[in-house]
Amino acid sequence: KEVWEGQARIYRPRQVYVSLDGGQNWNDTAFPAASDISALAISPLYGTYDIAAGTRSGGAGDIYIYKTGGTGGAWAAQGLAGDVLSICFPPSYRSDPSIAVLYSTAAGTYFNAGIHDLNANTTNWGSIYSGSPPEITAGGAGSSPKAGQVVSGCLQLTADYSGQAPAMCRAYLSIDAPGSNAGVFRLDNTIVYQLMSSQPNRRISSIAYFGTY
Repeated sequence: KEVWEGQARIYRPRQVYVSLDGGQNWNDTAFPAASDISALAISPLYGTYDIAAGTRSGGAGDIYIYKTGGTGGAWAAQGLAGDVLSICFPPSYRSDPSIAVLYSTAAGTYFNAGIHDLNANTTNWGSIYSGSPPEITAGGAGSSPKAGQVVSGCLQLTADYSGQAPAMCRAYLSIDAPGSNAGVFRLDNTIVYQLMSSQPNRRISSIAYFGTY
């Protein structure tokens, strides 16, 4: 999609295309949001697939879920209210239908997981952390990078992650932003450990992790 701003032509990610034949043909999914798409994820197969797209809009983004079957071919906003940096589906999505997200707001950067209703295509973001998701920071409350400061973020779940089992809610995260409260982190349910701090000459834009905790 082309967006014109003044005399310049700016290309922004605001559409999602899906191929069901190995890339020979592509279908426009009619993504409904006007905000820039910042993250994509595809769920494990559970009879069909869910596609998640996150947006950024100055701290007021959201997550949208597109169901490729079942209720079929339509996006639905999930009501997150934050700039989405990274999204993950759990490995056992069929039995653990949760969605994990790293996101930022005007108040800071957070991890949250919500229970997704596979039939209604809605997500309850208050069911796991009771409305108080853990802030991703090495300092005190309110010290994590704010939405206007974050360049990018990445989220990786362990192979035995479970959003609904606190003892198995383990993840690795990275935040690219100014200051020492950015870098690489490990999350154990609600406890956050900083594994590597960001430095002016060492900015971390993404991470990869494979294995159990």
